[in-house]
Amino acid sequence: MPEIVEKNSKLNFIIQKISTNIWRAEIIVDAQTVNSLYSQTLIVFQKETILPGFKKEQIPLQYLEEHYKE
Repeated sequence: MPEIVEKNSKLNFIIQKISTNIWRAEIIVDAQTVNSLYSQTLIVFQKETILPGFKKEQIPLQYLEEHYKE
């Protein structure tokens, strides 16, 4: 049976004992938090990345989203 270690509106931590010496940890992150971190990461990536055909810090965010989404 899962044991909930920590629960709030943005993060849930679940630890489940599988066997004597094996545990499973699960972290569930709120979608709004993920989207916020993703947007912040894109902005940092935009400032730090140099790509052929673009001036530094002028890569369109839409380009980065399309070509670096995975």
